[in-house]
Amino acid sequence: MIQDLLEINLLERILDIELFGEHYRLKADAEDRHAEKAVDYLIGKVENVSDISSLPKNDINRFAQLLLATLNICNDYFDLKEKHEKVVQTVQERSSVIVNKIQNTLK
Repeated sequence: MIQDLLEINLLERILDIELFGEHYRLKADAEDRHAEKAVDYLIGKVENVSDISSLPKNDINRFAQLLLATLNICNDYFDLKEKHEKVVQTVQERSSVIVNKIQNTLK
């Protein structure tokens, strides 16, 4: 029984999160390197939305703030995805040019 508990603890970890004054405990994989960063990023986005929002503090508005923060995170994701795709395309194009130059030199 103790062995089983130790194995569970090695495979996962607990993250403590405070959001809107409420405390949450979430499980994350032990190997997840970005769990804390993701939590901090989410909290930062929610705080940013809360700072610029003049809505009264209630559950409906908290949900709206969380939704806005989530949409902002999605926007950040798609911006980074687009930039990544452009970088990959540029690398592929440059690699192709280099391969062609090498092949032409070897002929």
